[in-house]
Amino acid sequence: MRKYRPPLTADETAELHRLANLDFSNWSEADVREEYIVPLLKILGYRKELDYSVSREESYKLNPLFLQIGRDRIKLDYICSVRKQKFWIIESKPGGIKDNKVLPAITEEDIAQAHFYSLHPAIDAKFFVVTNGWYLNLYDRDHLNQDLDPILSILHTDLPEKFNQLDSYLGSSQLIFSLKNKLLKDIEVTLSSEVHLDRLDEFVDAVKSSVSKIRPNVLENFRANAKIQEKLRKQALEEFLYKEDLDLIVSSLFMSNLASGTLYRISQIVAKRFIESSPSRQYLFLNKLLLKELRAVTIPYYFHVLIFLLELKKLGMKNLPHFNTDIDEQILEWIEMCLFHFWKHPELRYLWAFEGLTSRAAIRLVYLSHTIRNAVNKITESQLFLFSEEEIAWLGPAEAKVIIDFVDQTVLQTLEKVVREFMPGGKIRNTIINQELLKLQEVVDKIEKATENDYSKLRQELGSSWSELRFYDSINHYWDPLSSGICDIISREKEIVNKLPERVKDRILLQEYLGNVNHANKCADLIDKKITISLNKEDIRSQYFDINTNPYSIRF
Repeated sequence: MRKYRPPLTADETAELHRLANLDFSNWSEADVREEYIVPLLKILGYRKELDYSVSREESYKLNPLFLQIGRDRIKLDYICSVRKQKFWIIESKPGGIKDNKVLPAITEEDIAQAHFYSLHPAIDAKFFVVTNGWYLNLYDRDHLNQDLDPILSILHTDLPEKFNQLDSYLGSSQLIFSLKNKLLKDIEVTLSSEVHLDRLDEFVDAVKSSVSKIRPNVLENFRANAKIQEKLRKQALEEFLYKEDLDLIVSSLFMSNLASGTLYRISQIVAKRFIESSPSRQYLFLNKLLLKELRAVTIPYYFHVLIFLLELKKLGMKNLPHFNTDIDEQILEWIEMCLFHFWKHPELRYLWAFEGLTSRAAIRLVYLSHTIRNAVNKITESQLFLFSEEEIAWLGPAEAKVIIDFVDQTVLQTLEKVVREFMPGGKIRNTIINQELLKLQEVVDKIEKATENDYSKLRQELGSSWSELRFYDSINHYWDPLSSGICDIISREKEIVNKLPERVKDRILLQEYLGNVNHANKCADLIDKKITISLNKEDIRSQYFDINTNPYSIRF
């Protein structure tokens, strides 16, 4: 049980060196607390009122048995906790005066006092630290020997070099793992004295019972953490959206497959920034947004653009600047272009076809390759080590996420190659690209046919987190993700649906009939029209995804 600690930042390293060069002569306890301990705790990852929190100068009532020490309460300098569970304390001592370059030491009395505080039932700290600035000593409360030796002692000048040792015990990302390892060692020592093997199993059962009891607490931590992580993610996203160049947002976030709510929030902010931008920036943005210059984009991009255009309309924009295009006309044109699979835009239609085939081939490759499956598992395991516990609990690493990233990257790289090699300067090399597409189609068909049995068995054996990826098998094959996303968006826009040309309404009704487009039924409910379809579903499906079939020619 270990956890990755990100390297110290340049600012953190500089701060450690500053602390190492302080002269603590004549410093009071308060000076050591505020000028030395506070910045050190921040580098260790502790902040007041956070999950990794520090409480200052809290006082606790003493048991009557301890009144002989001359007071009925104790006051601690700092208590460090994780999600309100107290785990270690740190006590400051005055810096004192150097005597012929001999530094003031941590006294037995200082250690005894901190050890006494750590034992208080309301504190129960497993570790305690005593520092006078010159020295910082870390003690294990339950393993304090006769000589009162610390488990780690750091001379002030050695702080930059030894900080990682300190962090491995007390750092906010390391503490829980450090304590669990300590707990395991204590268990091993205790259980090694057993004489009856069944007592080991009895103990294991007791541990399982304890875990069951605290499970609701962990679940509550999970819920609280989810709210915090969602807030932090939202803040980071909005900071990026307000500061980043609009062109970069189009080529980054607009290419991402994001949750619906996030997608709408992005469009709201970007639309407002667009309206407030200079005419030249608006032109460059729209030129890139509407793919006036060909580049590789994937299916989610078209959803982002449509929502963005709808947002511009809601903000009162009637015409797209510099393009002399009515925004309603642009929205309707974009919807039609997507629902008919770019028939009037052959360059985008080729990308759409390559995307579907590459996705299907890539998902088979992931499942059928023992090497790639092992790589996926190793990446998932490494993320458990590298990501913070808070990130993991919220949107933790899973094989499915790793595979999605792999497939999406493979698809994008393929599309970039298609644009580069078969559409240089936007001119399509029709003969060559058709040959490549046909060759890829044959390869994918052969792979799917030859591996269907093994593929199905692997899906069952690998479990639910892998089987969630079945949608890749159907992209532009049995299922139309492009039209599904578009229909999902416009199903909330009754006015837009009513303005669609009749041929587009017929297309939606056809998609509802075929059952290969999610949300087509919602859009059909907004259309005051019915159609009679004479062809059977299989006849139509055979043409639906064929890149050489004119989708406008399909008649009912």
